[in-house]
Amino acid sequence: WLIILTIIPAGIIGLLFGDWIENNLRSSLVIGVGLIFWGLVLYFAEMYQKKKISGQQTIEQVGWKKALFIGCAQAIALIPGTSRSGITMTAGLFSKLDKKLAAEFSFLMSVPIIVLAGGLNLLELIQKGLGDLNLTVLFAGFVAAAMSGFIAITGLMKIIQKWSFKPFVIYRIVVGILILIFFI
Repeated sequence: WLIILTIIPAGIIGLLFGDWIENNLRSSLVIGVGLIFWGLVLYFAEMYQKKKISGQQTIEQVGWKKALFIGCAQAIALIPGTSRSGITMTAGLFSKLDKKLAAEFSFLMSVPIIVLAGGLNLLELIQKGLGDLNLTVLFAGFVAAAMSGFIAITGLMKIIQKWSFKPFVIYRIVVGILILIFFI
């Protein structure tokens, strides 16, 4: 039920402001600044978490308050340049979850969001008509995306457990700077 609770803030914000965000915040400036800003916030969250946490944690330690806080952070990910998984892991770290649990909870949270977003897109596609779209190609794309997502999540979990979030912080800052230099 905690995972369901995390959907509510993003669902409300998405329904109320999704079109406005899509029409007004889709720019290279917002994306570049968002990549850099949220990368730095992730860095500070990891430094904060290191001072607050010791020992292994379990999913039972994520109470409703932490879940709701992380869910509110997920709503911020509607802004371009804000990674959904990055900001939910950041919120998890600020909620005093260890980095492994923060990442696991973030990925668990993604399942209903992906299913709901995919379902809405599929409904929209069906309403508009499939046209020349080949369902076999659509299914193959779905399978390829699921497999590559699983591989990416597995790799990310290994990197997080072995090192830290710093490679992702550096990546976000570098990509953000490149966007600001070449696209503005």
